[in-house]
Amino acid sequence: MRSTIKSAKGYSKIAAGLASVLFLAACKPAEKTRSVDEFIADPIAVDAKLMSCRQDRRQAAKDVECANARAAASRLELEREKAELAAIREEAESELSQMRAQRERLERTLRAREEMLRKRAEEKLASGQNLTADEAEALGIDPRGSLLVDEPPTDDDGE
Repeated sequence: MRSTIKSAKGYSKIAAGLASVLFLAACKPAEKTRSVDEFIADPIAVDAKLMSCRQDRRQAAKDVECANARAAASRLELEREKAELAAIREEAESELSQMRAQRERLERTLRAREEMLRKRAEEKLASGQNLTADEAEALGIDPRGSLLVDEPPTDDDGE
């Protein structure tokens, strides 16, 4: 009878061990919580997780993975906005550079025209021809006959 009790105890230990193994095997292992960096590396996973978080908002409030997905979405949006801002700045700098180059070309053209007008006025003056108002001004001569001076007028008393 002792051997029957021993063998029954042995079987119960084996059955308990087997039940434990089956129970542990049947349990689904806990999924690893994805970090913010893992979500950033996989934007599609961010969208999928956020969609599931929106379906059960109460559970999402406690879910670390939902918080990580939201943080990753915020960082991804910030990076997108930074890239967009950099592109806008680059475009603005390019346009500004083009405008400066255009202004320099216009200033050179204006200086060349003023020089041409001045030379023509000098030639006319040397040959005794009458000057137009623009030609006279190019030479610093008031069309009424006096020299144009850039200095402010002084008092007649000499003070």
